Amino acid sequence: MSLGRIHSTYLRQKVGHIRPGVVKRCISTSYEEKYGEKLKRRLDEEGLRSVSELKAKLVERTKSPEVVGQPMRPSVADSLSTSNGTPAKPIVKERKDSSPVKPLSTILNLSKLFSTPHTPEQITALWTAYHASKPGCLSAVIPTETYERMITSAKLYPSFVLPLERTIPPDQAPADADASTAVEKKAHEFFYLEWGFHPPPPDPRSDPAFLFDLPPATSSTPPTNQANPHTSSLLFTPLAEYKIRQSFATPFLVLTHYTDLARSHGVVLLRGDRTPSTTQGNEGKFSMSLTDAQVLSLLVQKFWLGTEQSQRGRELLETFHKKPHEFKWEELIEYANLGVPT
Repeated sequence: MSLGRIHSTYLRQKVGHIRPGVVKRCISTSYEEKYGEKLKRRLDEEGLRSVSELKAKLVERTKSPEVVGQPMRPSVADSLSTSNGTPAKPIVKERKDSSPVKPLSTILNLSKLFSTPHTPEQITALWTAYHASKPGCLSAVIPTETYERMITSAKLYPSFVLPLERTIPPDQAPADADASTAVEKKAHEFFYLEWGFHPPPPDPRSDPAFLFDLPPATSSTPPTNQANPHTSSLLFTPLAEYKIRQSFATPFLVLTHYTDLARSHGVVLLRGDRTPSTTQGNEGKFSMSLTDAQVLSLLVQKFWLGTEQSQRGRELLETFHKKPHEFKWEELIEYANLGVPT
């Protein structure tokens, strides 16, 4: 006989004669002996005479509507705005989308900015002072109306070429030039410009109806509940490099327009970031000079603002996009150099 059959036969001989009821009574008796004092005390409290009555009462209690349908307590979050009868303090919102633009909240402490009223002039001073200590940056503050007029044109003409004047020293003149009569010559380096538009940032206040009382004399655009305009960025890449590498070319300058405060304070914050130089021996320097970055920023306004004075600039933009075969570089250079510091 196998070991398995011997083991099975042994079990039947030893426990096969025990009836299920006996096992149940043994377990129940052991349980009551162990918790006898506690059960007796509970029976006295409930006014019952046996454990079976207590079990029956507990079963009925679990079916009671008072337990099943008991309302939940208000959440802690709900009580924060109503416990003292006053609205909760405005909380600054940050954008959660996938915009490639660095959030404004990583540059300015918006919570602190909105904890007390700030005029556009005060914000301008803060923005300028902050970037004055950043060697690779430039900054400006643009009225919302001006910015909206500019991006309206930019959405029609999102790319262009802008010239920067360069001076060729006599010692860098062509080899066949007469050294005795050599003089400084003017040349131009062209930068390819691309506009990028990103979703409007959320109103940085949790309650859009919460508006600060800005002094009328300091703000030409009073606060409104209208949605903020689109955030935008501009990439400036040397045209020669762009022709070779296209979208893989590294921009020398990136301008970003932050519109978070466009409705609340009537201003758009401009930040320019120059790309650090990768040339050996130029550590700590940038691919573009601060002067060149400032000139390109001025040219953007000159071409895209669309005022009567810059009507010629708009015509050049239109020709570049719609009639490229009629576009003349000489006309571009002539208009770009008018009134722009070099």
